[in-house]
Amino acid sequence: QDTEAELFTKYANSYDKIVGEASYYQKLVNNTVKELSRCKRVADIGCGTGNITLKLLEKGIDVVAIDSNDAMLEKARQKIIGKKLPGKVTFIKQDINKNLHLENDSFDGVCMINVLYWLDKPFDAIDSAYSSLKKGGVLVLSGPKPTQNAKALIKETLKEFEQKGKLSELTEDLKVFSEVNRMLAKDAKHFFTTQRLEEILIDFAGFDEIIASDYKKGYRTYMGQGFFIAARKNEDYSKISAEKITIRPAKMNEIAKACMIR
Repeated sequence: QDTEAELFTKYANSYDKIVGEASYYQKLVNNTVKELSRCKRVADIGCGTGNITLKLLEKGIDVVAIDSNDAMLEKARQKIIGKKLPGKVTFIKQDINKNLHLENDSFDGVCMINVLYWLDKPFDAIDSAYSSLKKGGVLVLSGPKPTQNAKALIKETLKEFEQKGKLSELTEDLKVFSEVNRMLAKDAKHFFTTQRLEEILIDFAGFDEIIASDYKKGYRTYMGQGFFIAARKNEDYSKISAEKITIRPAKMNEIAKACMIR
């Protein structure tokens, strides 16, 4: 029986062969990069094999790429080595599930793609991302919804590969891909609807506006099984002076909502 680390090492070798060919994944990457395209410096948290990192670098955006798996980081490095890219990259190995540390006010953008659902403390990760963003900074999140159907997604992937004539050559990689995704689905800790995550970001995390979501035309994610949200931080509430703060008692429904979220 493979350990989780061993499975992810196998996954790193098969990941790009599978998702790199899947149109729904390419769409997610492109939408993520689109929302971060005006940034100068981005933290790609859970960067995996570096598909988003690479596209950001191609646009001249500097990236801090963070992941906990050596094999994933090495795959990401191999994509960049030898290429003359306008953006600069820093790779960091960090267990983001235990302690995500980002320097305050240091990024114009942060993305966590397919990350939140397996974190022990996803809200701490969101808080850390918020603190690391400068005024006007953008956070992009994506992941599975509670209604996700992994079997349907894999079925669609097989259909797409068959149409491309690549099904037979990717059989072994598909086995690894399916095995890891079954493990992830089994061990998933959190699922979010788009609406619920919007409430969390605006009402509790401090973001000012949702600038894109999978409700928007062209942003449907993972065949409708995934959420996609981009939120902007227009004001850093931690720096507002006491004179500008109005205090009022919380309403009962607000207290109940906060307890449900946390």
